[in-house]
Amino acid sequence: MLAKNFKIDPSHDRAIFTVASKNRLSGARVLARSLQRAHPDIRVFVILVDRVEGKFDPGKEPFTTIPVEELGFIPNREFLFFKYDAMELSTAFKPYGFDYLLTRYNFSKILYFDSDILVFGPLDEVWRLLDSYALVLTPHITEPYEDNYSPSEIDINIAGIFNAGFIGLADTTESRKFISWWQKKLYDYCIVDSSKGLLLDQKWVNFAPVLFDGVFILRSPIYNIAYWNLHSRAPHLSFSNGCLYYDGVPAGFFHFSGLEIDHLETVSRHQNRFTLSKLPHLRPLFEHYHHLMMTDGYTASHKWEYAFDFFDNAVRIPQVARRIYWSMPEQLFFGNPFATKTFGNFFQWLNREYEASPEASPAPVSNLLVHIYR
Repeated sequence: MLAKNFKIDPSHDRAIFTVASKNRLSGARVLARSLQRAHPDIRVFVILVDRVEGKFDPGKEPFTTIPVEELGFIPNREFLFFKYDAMELSTAFKPYGFDYLLTRYNFSKILYFDSDILVFGPLDEVWRLLDSYALVLTPHITEPYEDNYSPSEIDINIAGIFNAGFIGLADTTESRKFISWWQKKLYDYCIVDSSKGLLLDQKWVNFAPVLFDGVFILRSPIYNIAYWNLHSRAPHLSFSNGCLYYDGVPAGFFHFSGLEIDHLETVSRHQNRFTLSKLPHLRPLFEHYHHLMMTDGYTASHKWEYAFDFFDNAVRIPQVARRIYWSMPEQLFFGNPFATKTFGNFFQWLNREYEASPEASPAPVSNLLVHIYR
């Protein structure tokens, strides 16, 4: 079914955004420049789930920076910033980014891209689809795997049918419902835990076509090309003069998910099906992306510290502490979880001797060690 209550929007009433911590800034720059080449009249935003801390000048970037503090409608933000690491927080902020741009700027059509994507041409087909649909999603694969490598269809089932690294959205009644629902899910459940059926934001997107009207599944092979669909698309790809082609037609965008910039040969750390030695015709594409990343400051930016990686006493927050905090029903009891000087704070609790019950004597191990053991 088609979504209802669409607004007719002029071309300037569109926006594109990504979400990134500052150590992903070089990728955001490369993405933004490629988008500006494809659509010079459309604004590109980066929601910075981090703090600038003097590392770069937002006014000189090829995008409009939205500091995370500007999204003031998020309840108990410190709770959210603490329980998720940089990757989890970046993905959890996608629906909040859509919400902010719709509410603050009244855009009618918005595209989200992960910051490790390179766009090669105008996205006119996607914009046209948003004349009629509330959401546009791309599936990970459109043809089955015929080998025993990874990812397999089991892996895709665990990761999610759709890749949430790209989402197109039009401002409709249905898309607003989707955003509200997605926010609630990601506020509490944006982690990687296959035993609970969770993989960040993606597994939740599986529900979109059945819970909401007006969802279009874009199966065209020129969009969201990545390691997960190279088994079917790689033979059709060619790269020349800075442009990627699919059977001679300019591709929409390539998603360098899991690429290690200093180890291009592996294609992606999330797969073992291909190396660049098996895909020699795509080596120039990966070398081109490497050059763009280096030109846009990768060497410096990928080492920048994440602002929410530390307690306020400069002690780094271990990932296990985040997961302990995420699992506790009484998180708000501790107040600001980054604080170490307030009474009864979370940092003190982690280091306090473990008590099995109020009547029991303390054990000679900390709460942190007990939870690690469990």
